[in-house]
Amino acid sequence: MKSQGGKHRVATRTLLLLFIAVLAVIGSGFNLRDRWVQKPVPTDGVTWEDRDRVGVVAGRVESGGPASRASVRRGDILVGISLTGSEPFEEVTRSQDVQIYLDQAKERLQDGLALSYWVVRRNDAGDTVLSEGVADIDSLAFRSTHLGRGLYLWLIGLIYLGIGIYVLLKQGRAPYVAHFFLICLLAFIAHSLSATEELRTQFDKVIDLTEAIALILLAPLF
Repeated sequence: MKSQGGKHRVATRTLLLLFIAVLAVIGSGFNLRDRWVQKPVPTDGVTWEDRDRVGVVAGRVESGGPASRASVRRGDILVGISLTGSEPFEEVTRSQDVQIYLDQAKERLQDGLALSYWVVRRNDAGDTVLSEGVADIDSLAFRSTHLGRGLYLWLIGLIYLGIGIYVLLKQGRAPYVAHFFLICLLAFIAHSLSATEELRTQFDKVIDLTEAIALILLAPLF
């Protein structure tokens, strides 16, 4: 009876791990589909950052990018955005809102003006305004979705998971098999999951968090 109970516990653990693996594969499949169908994401070539008591600040400005050509520099503060240049400027308080304006401006590029920024430039100490005014963004760039690279990594992750499942089914009662399987599962998650460039939906945010957790846990499990 004791031996049968031990086998039952092993079988239950194996089924649970396989169920988790199936969920991971289904989730990665939906994520891969989202990355496959996502449209090119417009960018102004700036990494906008939220800074306390300062506002939305240009953390990195790509040389030769749309904002750089409009004389936006690293450290500039983005105060407002106008979609046509003639419309009133709307205050910008969060860096994530910039992408919303870029998406809207993408549809108006044929008019010759994407959007306008109201930018304030301060000294290094931040206590003196050196200049402020309008920066007209007359074009946009588009971020690559890296779909080919993502598909390659997804296949690599699937190989890791396949190895883990094979060992689990063949040596389910051996010591450390579950530990090895978890390493393979986390390797699959870390390779296969990647949030889309827009990172807007709750599913995307869950994907981004899950990938980060998998990367964090991989090292201690080794």
